[in-house]
Amino acid sequence: MVSHDDVIAFSGGPHAVGAEKREQEMPEFVQIIFGVIFLAGVYILTRYGIANRIRRAATLIMQDLERREAVDPGSAADLPYAKSQYFRFGLRDYRPKALESLLQAGIIGRTETDKYYLIQRGPTRPIE
Repeated sequence: MVSHDDVIAFSGGPHAVGAEKREQEMPEFVQIIFGVIFLAGVYILTRYGIANRIRRAATLIMQDLERREAVDPGSAADLPYAKSQYFRFGLRDYRPKALESLLQAGIIGRTETDKYYLIQRGPTRPIE
């Protein structure tokens, strides 16, 4: 029959004969601090990533309106991605949020019939 001391000695526990010195473990509060720092870093990186995707979607919307030559209310274009779809499968579409931001910034305008046009024309930067 195997005794408790044999199990501890076999596993390399503190009572083991000839056991090598165990490496010192990191204190618990240091592990918690590293965990909090790691989570904060992940949060900041995801926020940066989302902001970058919205910025690229806004650039695409402005390029789309320029391509359609929607530069005044008379030539406004209907944008199929203007409203978010509730039952959409796949990756998240950031175009409705970018469109809302462009409207609030006064870069594009909306007609009474929910068509969109560019108010401020300018150089659009290519997508990296």
